[in-house]
Amino acid sequence: MINVDRDEALKLLPFMKTPPDEGIPEGASASEIQMAENRLGLKYPSDFREWLMVTNGPPIGRGGMLGIHPVGCSEDIENVLKFYSAWVSNNWIPVAGNGCGDYYVLVHESEKMNSVAFIDCAFDSDRIAYVIASNLWTFLRYYFESELADSDTEWPFNKDETLKNDPDLLNSRLPLPWES
Repeated sequence: MINVDRDEALKLLPFMKTPPDEGIPEGASASEIQMAENRLGLKYPSDFREWLMVTNGPPIGRGGMLGIHPVGCSEDIENVLKFYSAWVSNNWIPVAGNGCGDYYVLVHESEKMNSVAFIDCAFDSDRIAYVIASNLWTFLRYYFESELADSDTEWPFNKDETLKNDPDLLNSRLPLPWES
């Protein structure tokens, strides 16, 4: 089955800006991912495992993408979860930061849906502010597109445009961005 959002996200990845002298890092191995899951007591969704195998925590976007890194690295999933222990019990996996201390997390909503949601840590770090995408690949595609755009995009707050590109968002039980 063709995943258009996955293909588009992977096409955009090489164009993402990185800090000087840094590039897009290689992916993690299956055994590294398994060891991280074991340490956390979490099972990563298959699309997140696939993403980590493509690239492990690239320094792209406003707050960087998270991955499996040495202890103490700010882009390390495990390091972030030390500060937000309730996320582990909720099965929320941080995947990216926004550069202002807030995070995008994978949320297991059902067997068919692992949404990406936004948490405004300054407001309430133990509550989802709103869902941002119905799956990781859709999130990555639009996150990358918004980073590469010359102007501010309306994603995910423009209801019509967002639902045109991600109609499965309506299947989420989480607050919608245009309602928050």
